[in-house]
This record gives sequence, C-alpha cells and structure tokens, in this order.
Amino acid sequence: MRNLLLFFLLTISSVATAAEVKIERGTTPGGLMTPAWKKAIRDRHEPAAFKALTKQLHPLQPDEIAWYNFVRAQIDEWRSKIPELDAPFAGVAPPKHLVVLLGNAGGDDGFTSGTDTICFDLADWRKNYGEAGTAANADRVRRILSHEYTHLLVARWSAKHPYARNTPYARAVYVLFNEGLGNYYSLTAQWRAKDGVLPDIAQAALTRNGPVLADRMQRLRTARVEEEAELTQGLSRGPFEQKWGAIPIALWLSREQSRNPDALRRFVAAGPAGVPAFIERNLQKTDP
Repeated sequence: MRNLLLFFLLTISSVATAAEVKIERGTTPGGLMTPAWKKAIRDRHEPAAFKALTKQLHPLQPDEIAWYNFVRAQIDEWRSKIPELDAPFAGVAPPKHLVVLLGNAGGDDGFTSGTDTICFDLADWRKNYGEAGTAANADRVRRILSHEYTHLLVARWSAKHPYARNTPYARAVYVLFNEGLGNYYSLTAQWRAKDGVLPDIAQAALTRNGPVLADRMQRLRTARVEEEAELTQGLSRGPFEQKWGAIPIALWLSREQSRNPDALRRFVAAGPAGVPAFIERNLQKTDP
C-alpha cells in the first residue's frame, strides 16, 4: 500500500512539471542537415561516411512533410502521458524542455541525442510505415515517443546510479535493462498482458525467445570481447518479435505490471544489477 501511495503521489506531482515539448526540423528548407541533426547522427556512422552524408542535400519530400505534420499533431496527446512515464523513475529529474527533432537521413525511426532530445528519421518512417494519417500510425508515433523518452530517463537514472559496463555480459545486461523498458512502451494492445496473462502472440514470442535469452546470457558470462558482437546480435535490434533480449523483458514487465502497478518502479529501482534475477524468476514462470 505504501508503494502504491508513493507511485500515486509521484504521478500527481509530475503533472505540473511535465516537459515542454518543442518540435525542430533536422533539415533546412534547402535540404542541408542542421547542426542538431548532425550531432544526433554523428556516432551512428564511421567518420568518412558521416562526412559524405552531411555534404548531401536531403530536402523533405512531400510524404516526409506529411509525416512531419502528422508527428506534430500527436504531440499534445502524447505529452499527457509524460507523468506516467516519469513515475517509475523515483528521484530522477525528467527533462524540463524536450526537443523532438525530425530529420530525414542517417538515423532510424526513433533514437535519442543528449539528455533531452528524441529524434525521428522521417525517411525511415516513410519507408517502413507507409502513409501518415492512419490510426495505427498515430498510435505508433506515440508508442515510439514513449519508448525513446524512456531511454532519456534511463540515461538520467544511470547518471545517478552508475553501473560498470566493462565486460560483454555487463554491457548486455545494461541493454536488457534499457531496451526492455523502452520496448515495454512499444507494445501494442495485442501484445500486452491482462490480469497477469499474456495473449497467445506474446506467449509464443516468449516460448521462442526465452531459451535464446537464457543461452546467450550464459555464454556472455565468459565471453571474450571479440565474441560479443555475434552473441548480442538480435538482442534489441531486428524484427520486433525476434528481439531475443528486449522483447522477453518487455513482455515480462507487462505481465508483472498488469498484476502489480508498482512493478515498473521496482524494476527501475533494482537497476541493471537486478536484471539477472528478474530473468531467472520469469523463465521459471508460465501463464496460468
């Protein structure tokens, strides 16, 4: 009861301090990348490739402009969810001023820059999600905003609670913590648990990915650095249902949160160090 009261009070107190959200373009009218967009994508490319990319012109295409306007239209409704997103991160100061930066080259559908910027590559949205304007895509925009905003909160939490990422295993554990939380907010309704029971599509994904997660993490405990890339491939990237690390964590969080509204806060409070026990506990469970 005490934890539930704390969760409620944190949510209420956050309403008045939800971040102001500003939309910024990552390209000039002539198609040049803005300095903010260059900064956002710099570490995603090798230096030579980055330099070549920044010299190219990428004016927004008509369908990218449609996506730009569509994302803008979702911001007010999504902003109302920010207190809910903040609540599990007790003691963490959320961004007061949040930037949603919309470019169209060198990124992917959602990523972050610094401690207060969410980035969308509109070319990626056009390529992967078709035309803007559908109800499904409105929901997708809000889910990916929540996913990326959670990464900003994890970064802020981690600054206060350092976790040494000096081995392949420790780095994988941190990614599971960060991406498990992010992908929890990416889940559509058809993937979410209700009253502690996961739907068939989610349970099938757990049946498929759970053993992979257990095997890879066991092997990562003693892995050499040169083995890391191969062993972590698919952990949090690739087709949604095939993310063998992030998706099980997200689905287990959904199951626990549907039973106990304090589950997310407890997962965050335990930090990356609590992830191995979280995995072990949930691998032993089956839906009733």
